[in-house]
Amino acid sequence: MEIFSGLIDGIFGDESESASKGKKKKFGVKNTKGLNPDIAAKKAAKEAYAAAQRAAAAQAAANSIDVGKVLDKKARSVSKKKLEWRTSIVDLMQVCEMDSSFAARKKLAAELGYTGSSHAATMNRWLHKEMMRQIVANGGKVSRKVITQ
Repeated sequence: MEIFSGLIDGIFGDESESASKGKKKKFGVKNTKGLNPDIAAKKAAKEAYAAAQRAAAAQAAANSIDVGKVLDKKARSVSKKKLEWRTSIVDLMQVCEMDSSFAARKKLAAELGYTGSSHAATMNRWLHKEMMRQIVANGGKVSRKVITQ
């Protein structure tokens, strides 16, 4: 799954790292020395629960990346011509700075379990739809319009 992982890393790599960098906090329990043991235990449990909630919220935010914004930004930096990643697997691969040759797309199709026609256009449409589904399955937000094209 090297081509698929490269695409996923190309999409989520930079953004998930920057999302998690901005939200890193130490979630520890404050010193409860000198308090009644029952009160200290309740306070520690309450603080641990709050820390777990904050960590879960930070993780959810990091996993929920607006793929449209990320790929539009990458597309502008990769090429001066407009890359139509919303409709083209070739352009999606180019935005992620990957080999978009027919051989690479055939390999990606094999990785994702494509069993349809070897006709390039048919395979490309399937690949694009499947990549959009996989992006969503890996925590990306993609407009429904992009997925159903």
